[in-house]
Amino acid sequence: MLQKIMRYVQEEQLLAQGDRLVLGVSGGADSMCLLLVLAALKKQYDLSLNVVHVHHGIRGAQADRDASFTKAQCKKLQIPCRVFKVPVLELAKEQKIGVEEAGRNARRECFLEEARRVGAKKICLAHHQDDQAETVLFRLLRGTGLRGLAGMTPLSYPFPEPIAVLRPLLFVSREEILSFLREQGQAYCVDETNETNAYTRNFLRNEVFPLLTRVNPKAAKHLADLSRQAADVASWMEAAVTQAYSQAVCGEAIKTDVLLSLPAPLLQEVSLRWLRTFSGEEDRLSGAHLKAFFGLLSGQAGRTLCLPGGLTLLRERDVVCRKDFSPRKEGITKKLTPLFGSVEEISLGDGRKLKISLKEREKEEPIPKNKYTKWFDYDKIGQELSIRTRNAGDYLTISPEGGKKRLQDYFVEAHIPASERDCIPLLTAGALVLWVVGFRTSETCRVDEKTRRILAVELQEEITKEEHRK
Repeated sequence: MLQKIMRYVQEEQLLAQGDRLVLGVSGGADSMCLLLVLAALKKQYDLSLNVVHVHHGIRGAQADRDASFTKAQCKKLQIPCRVFKVPVLELAKEQKIGVEEAGRNARRECFLEEARRVGAKKICLAHHQDDQAETVLFRLLRGTGLRGLAGMTPLSYPFPEPIAVLRPLLFVSREEILSFLREQGQAYCVDETNETNAYTRNFLRNEVFPLLTRVNPKAAKHLADLSRQAADVASWMEAAVTQAYSQAVCGEAIKTDVLLSLPAPLLQEVSLRWLRTFSGEEDRLSGAHLKAFFGLLSGQAGRTLCLPGGLTLLRERDVVCRKDFSPRKEGITKKLTPLFGSVEEISLGDGRKLKISLKEREKEEPIPKNKYTKWFDYDKIGQELSIRTRNAGDYLTISPEGGKKRLQDYFVEAHIPASERDCIPLLTAGALVLWVVGFRTSETCRVDEKTRRILAVELQEEITKEEHRK
C-alpha cells in the first residue's frame, strides 16, 4: 500500500523536495495511517513534518486520551505535535451553527494558524476513498451540480493565501487503511461518537453504505471514481466558463446578448460566477433565484430583480447591472520616491494614513508580524512605486516563484464586497500589487537573509489637531 500511495503522490505532484507540512492527526485509524506514510516518505522528500491535534472539548476523558495518544505517537516518531483546545460547543452556540460545522471551522483555523507559524505551505488531511464516496452521496441526496459531484480533490487551495490542502489517501479504501495498520502493528483511537447516527454522515456510513455494498461491494469505489470523472469535466468546464465570462462581463455589468448565446451549462455557471461577485449570500442563491435571473435577461429594459444580500439588478438595453451602479469614482493616486532618513506620510482619506520609509537592514533585526506593518525588499521591486486604487490588469503574486492571481479574483475569494473594491488602497509596483492595504501582501519582494534595503510601510489612524492636544 505504501508503494501505491507513493505512486499517487507522484502522479498528482503532491510533494516536492524540502516541503514543510502540517498534518491533521486525530489519533484515529485514518490519521495514524497518514502519519506513518508521511514519516516513511520524510527522508525521501526531505520533509519537515508538524502535527496538529484539535481537542474539541466535547468527549471529556476520551478526548484527553486521544490527545495524549497522538502526542506519544509523535514523540516516538520524533515529529513535533501541537495540541489545540477549542470549545466547539460554545462556538456552535455563539455562531448559531451546527456542532459539525463549528468543528470543521475550528480545525481549519488551527491548521492554518500552525501553517503560518512554522512557514508551511501545505496542510495534509487523511480523507480516503470511503470519505469521498460519502461526500458524493451526501451531496447527491442534498442536491448538487457537476462541481459538487467532483467531491474532494487531492490538491486544493481553499484559503485566500497560497497554502495548499493535500489528501494523499484519497484513493485508498478504509479497509486498506485498517489492513495496513494491522501489518504495521500500529494502534489507534476509536471515537465512539462515530457509532451514533445523530449526524447525517454517520447515518450514511453506518446504515446506508452497508446496504449499498450488499447491492455492489464496490459501491464506494464506483462513487469515488465518479467523483474523479466529474472533477475532470468540471476542470474543463472551468476553463470554458472563464473564457465566456471574460467575453460577457464588462466592468460591473454583464452583456445579455453574450449570455443568451451560451449553451445552457455555460449560461448557468457564468451567471452564478457573476452574481457571486456582488452577493455576500452565496449559499442562498437557489435555483429559483437563478431562474428569475434568466427571466430578467430575456425581459424588457427597466425591469429589476431583488436577490439575497441586498443585491438589486437592473435590466438595461443590452446589459444587466446593479441598480445602484454608477461610474467609478476617482480614487487616490500617489507616486512614491522613498529616501533614506526621511518618513513620508500619505493620507488615505478615510481616517487612516500610511507612513513610508526606506532603511538599511540591521543584522538579525526581526521582521514585524502584525497586520499593520509590512516590510519589502526594496531592491527586488524594480518598478515605480505608487499608492493608488485598483486598475485593470492588477495582480498579486501567490508564490515566491511568481505565480499570479488577478486582484479581482482575490477580492472575490476574500469576500470583499464589490461596492468597497474601488476604495481599497493598494501599494503597487506597476501592475504588481505589493500590499492590499489592511488585507494581504504578495509573495515576491519579501524580506529575506539577502535583503539590504527595506521599504517599511505602516498603516496608522490619523490624529486630528484637536485629538493631539487632548
